[in-house]
Amino acid sequence: MKLPKEFISRYLEIFQDDFQAFINGFNLPRSYGLRINPFKCSDITTNPYLSSILRPNPLVDDGYYYDENVKPGLHPYHFAGVYYIQDPSAMMVVENADIKPGEIVFDMCGAPGGKSTHILSKLQDQGLLITNDILPKRAKVLSENIERWGRTNAIVISADPTKLPEEFYGYFDKVIVDAPCSGEGMFRKDLEVMEKWSVKKIQSCALVQHSLLDAAYKLVKENGIIIYSTCTFAPEENEEVIKSFLEKYPDVELLPTIKGYGIQDGLGEFKMCSRFYFHHFNGEGHFIAKLRKTSPTPSYRKTKSKSLKSITKEQQALLNEFIDKYLVNFEIKYPIYEFNNHLYTLAYDGQVPNLDGINILRYGLHLGEVKKDRFEPSHALALYLNKEQVKYHVDFPHDSTEVRLYLKGETITYPGNNHFTLITVDGFSLGWAKHVDSMLKNYYPKGLRIVL
Repeated sequence: MKLPKEFISRYLEIFQDDFQAFINGFNLPRSYGLRINPFKCSDITTNPYLSSILRPNPLVDDGYYYDENVKPGLHPYHFAGVYYIQDPSAMMVVENADIKPGEIVFDMCGAPGGKSTHILSKLQDQGLLITNDILPKRAKVLSENIERWGRTNAIVISADPTKLPEEFYGYFDKVIVDAPCSGEGMFRKDLEVMEKWSVKKIQSCALVQHSLLDAAYKLVKENGIIIYSTCTFAPEENEEVIKSFLEKYPDVELLPTIKGYGIQDGLGEFKMCSRFYFHHFNGEGHFIAKLRKTSPTPSYRKTKSKSLKSITKEQQALLNEFIDKYLVNFEIKYPIYEFNNHLYTLAYDGQVPNLDGINILRYGLHLGEVKKDRFEPSHALALYLNKEQVKYHVDFPHDSTEVRLYLKGETITYPGNNHFTLITVDGFSLGWAKHVDSMLKNYYPKGLRIVL
């Protein structure tokens, strides 16, 4: 790999004795990882395909390594939300947060969704995740990945985290700040990142990182945890950002991070932080710091969001009709809200900050849409349900022609009467179809269909 000359000269000065090993690491083979969705597959040994391709990650309960030739992003299990493809170093961000069921967590820079889906696994359907990305296009991808994970206790928003209203202050037990950065740890993964690298970019990223940590300070409650991470090696974006933050807020303390298995200490006085280098750890480059705020944060809880409209009697009747006709062992225990005839339910009974004026992409589980005189189930509902909760389902093997046809959005010939059917792959929910005259009319969302 032909690294920028200025990059080489910088790290020759920073790493000195370890410099050559650091540089050689850029030419080492990459490691590949994924996390299994525990809500869909609690034991991979029961699945011959998964058990044949995966090797356990000793630091992450649901984490695994796989070989480069496996290509899990093209497998139907990916579309079913059975796993999330994630770099092994990046998995350590949420591992360090030590999230407990029932906590309230904010993923400040959530896209594309790796850390958010990891948080949902840790919450175990208790508590609340609010996940955000400032860019609407990235937030849309984030929302799609949350949808695949199939949970009901996540809100997806797109907002400037430095300008969130006071209702959010002191609301969160944990705040994850996976900050935008110069991306030096991603050079092996994406050559375009290296081509756009410059010292000026490091400096501009550091300014953003300072502002994001300032926002996290306001958002976290007393004794709450802030996890700060980047995928760069630059001290200006890592230890120096943390040093400045601690000097600015004397009521914040630095905590130890998880070590072992090749994870290195932070530089200088910041040994409690973690650094991930190619030549020491089986993953891409990363930095993690763990912080605790020890003083109270004034909270500002006001009225509920006016944008949350309760479901009408007519909408409720159409939803009930669908549930009675097609579902079993399915109960909605929380209030249902309506956004432009789309119905959502959030599995959280605590107070949620006022979201008026904030771009909301997902408010819990998207149940479906009311169209004239009928209720049409959402793709999110399909991915949430399992085959035991529906009256009709058709299962196809993961290597079948039918599964590929379904993911491409094509109609499949299959005997049956007129009813909504859940399509599953090796038992994992994949999406809806509707039987019409022995044909499975495809309801797989157009924007998610594959082209082969």
